[in-house]
Amino acid sequence: MRRIIPLPLALSLVLLPLSVFAQTQLIPCGGSGQNPCTFKDLAVLAQNVIKFFAFYIATPLATLAIMYAGFKYLTSLDKPGPREEAKKILWNVLIGFFWVLAAWLVIDTLLDVLLKSNPLN
Repeated sequence: MRRIIPLPLALSLVLLPLSVFAQTQLIPCGGSGQNPCTFKDLAVLAQNVIKFFAFYIATPLATLAIMYAGFKYLTSLDKPGPREEAKKILWNVLIGFFWVLAAWLVIDTLLDVLLKSNPLN
């Protein structure tokens, strides 16, 4: 029973930013009163999706995982097993989040270059 209560709290903290992001338009074209879709709009859609996953899903999950690792580290007292496990969780989260941000940076840069030098625009 003690583990069930933090789960809704954690899910609400993760899903709350999603409701804010839902107010923006994911697909920037093709709607009523909008221009038809082009390659530029496809790239903008890709940027929106990547930004959504990198900042609205990965960041809150990484924050929760870091908080969990810190809690586990603080409550391990002098036991070396849980303390090492907490360190391992922390490093895995930091490395994973680094890769998410690096992937976002590479894709965002590539899409910016493609959009600026695209002869189809």
